[in-house]
Amino acid sequence: MKTLMLPIVLGLSLISWTLDSQAAPNKDDVCIRTTAGDIVCGKPEPLIPNRQENLQTVQSDNNITWELHSCLRKNKIISCNLAISANDDRDTLINLNSETKIVDLNGNEYSVNKVQIGNKFKESGNFFNFTIAKGGRYQTILYFYNVPATLTQANLLQINALGGEKIRFRDVSIN
Repeated sequence: MKTLMLPIVLGLSLISWTLDSQAAPNKDDVCIRTTAGDIVCGKPEPLIPNRQENLQTVQSDNNITWELHSCLRKNKIISCNLAISANDDRDTLINLNSETKIVDLNGNEYSVNKVQIGNKFKESGNFFNFTIAKGGRYQTILYFYNVPATLTQANLLQINALGGEKIRFRDVSIN
C-alpha cells in the first residue's frame, strides 16, 4: 500500500471516497482511493494559511460589504485587492483623491493612483462611479504608486466612498 500525506481543509473542501476492506494503518490515518484506483493513506495536515490574506470586512452605512483580501507589493507599487458586494442593487463610488489612501505607522500618507473594478480602470478624475448588482462580488484593486519598500504594515487603508463615507481597514500587512 502506498502512503501519502495529504493536506485537507475541513469545512472548505468536500472529498468523497470509497474504502474497501483494507483498514487504515493507524486510527488517525485517512485513506482515499485515487482516480487510478490506488488506496492512499496518511494523516491529515492543516494547510498553512495564505500569508497574503488579510481578510477584513466592513459593512458601510448604505449596506455595501467591503472585503479586504490582501495588499501586495511589486517594486514601488502596492495593490490592495478587495471584493465589494450588496444584497440589492446599489449605486456607489470610490473617490480618487487624497482621502482614499494608505497611512503608515509614522503618519505618512500615500494616495490612490488607480482603481480597477472588474475590467474597468480609472486613473484620473475625482470619482469612479459604479452600480453593484444584487448578488454580485465586484473584484476591486486599488493601486498606490511610489510607496517606499520599507512600508510593510499600513496602520490604515481608507477608502473615500459615496457621500464621503470612509471605509477603514486597520493593521494591514503588505506582502
